[in-house]
Amino acid sequence: MFGNKKEVTPPVPQNTKVTLEHILEALLFYTAKELSFKELSSLSGHTVSDVKQALVSLQNTYATRGITLVLNKQKAFLVTSEKVAGIISKLHEDEKDKPLSKAALETLSVVAYHGPVTRMEIDYIRGVNSTYSLRNLLIRGLIDKVKDGSTVRYSASTDTYRFMGVTSQQELPDFAVVQAKVQEILVKKQEEDNGEEDSNNVEAPQVEAVEEGETH
Repeated sequence: MFGNKKEVTPPVPQNTKVTLEHILEALLFYTAKELSFKELSSLSGHTVSDVKQALVSLQNTYATRGITLVLNKQKAFLVTSEKVAGIISKLHEDEKDKPLSKAALETLSVVAYHGPVTRMEIDYIRGVNSTYSLRNLLIRGLIDKVKDGSTVRYSASTDTYRFMGVTSQQELPDFAVVQAKVQEILVKKQEEDNGEEDSNNVEAPQVEAVEEGETH
C-alpha cells in the first residue's frame, strides 16, 4: 500500500521575480563583509543610484528584524541587531567552550599553511563555504582578519603558532609539501577559470551553502 503513494510536488511560488533587493541581500550575506556601492553596482549590473535606493529600502525592511543593514561612507554591510546583542554574546561564549569541529580544524589548517588567504580561496580548497568556521576561529582568537584595500585575508594568529610550538609559518610540519599541494589546487582553479574563456572549459567544484560537519 505504501508503494502506490504518489510523490507530492510542493507548490511553486507565484511571485518568483528576483528584485535588486534580493540580489543585494544575497551578495552581502554570501560575502559576509562590507561592500561599497560601486562594488554592488558592478556585481549586480545596476547603477549606483539604483543600488543606493534599493539598499535604503532594504534597510527599512530590516528595521524590525534581528539583522540590521548598516550604510556608511558609500558602503553596506549586514550585522546583528542590538536588540539581540545579549543572545549573540552568549552564543559567542558558548562557542568558545566547545571543541573545534572537523570543519573548523580544516579551515584553520588552510589558513595556517597558506595564509594570508581569502575566504574564496579557502572555500575552493575545502569545497564548501567556510564562513561559519572563520567566524568561529575569529571568536576564539585563532586567526586574524586583515583588510588589504577591498580584499579581506585571514592569517593564523600568534597564539595559534605559539600553541603549535612554532615561531613562524615556515616551521609548521611538512610546510613545503603542504604549501606545494595547496598551490597546485589554486593553480588548477586558475586554469579552470581561464578555460571558461577558451574551449577547455572545466567546471570548478561547487561550493555548498552550508559547511560540512557544522550544525546551527
